[in-house]
Amino acid sequence: DRRFVVNPIILEQVDSVITNFNWRLYWNLVRWTGSRASEPLKLKWKAVSFADGRIIMPAPKTEKMGVSERKMPLYDELLPILTEAFHRQNRPSLESYVVQDICNLPKLNREDKSRPAKNTGTSIIKFIKLAGIDPWVKPLQNLRVTREDELMKSGEYSDQAVHAFIGHSN
Repeated sequence: DRRFVVNPIILEQVDSVITNFNWRLYWNLVRWTGSRASEPLKLKWKAVSFADGRIIMPAPKTEKMGVSERKMPLYDELLPILTEAFHRQNRPSLESYVVQDICNLPKLNREDKSRPAKNTGTSIIKFIKLAGIDPWVKPLQNLRVTREDELMKSGEYSDQAVHAFIGHSN
């Protein structure tokens, strides 16, 4: 089901079994931003503003419709892992990608399609199983739905803002 909301306790269990830092970073970006699977892989450090508390997430799927990015808060849940990634990468250049060393992705020029990336969903399903949980049908899509649901219920943002952060129409 595309609209399945995952219990946050289950998501914490999955997070706790991901020992590879780069995969945990990817998981947390998808989990807390509600991004599509490909978006964190295109995220560069220049789009993360610790000072302004903002992320500008690339939106390749909607680029052809004139929406090439989405602005969203740098959520409190993401701040520690993004800070750690920044320091682990030794204060990388602004053009460097945030997520490194997963899915056979090159460190530079991820627009070059001559080196196909592996499917992130396959690894996410492995992590879910490793946590002792039966994978739900659409793991990455349901992370988006779950985050949207959490933000809507929080009352912290208007419905319109939440839909803009997630990239969904209401």
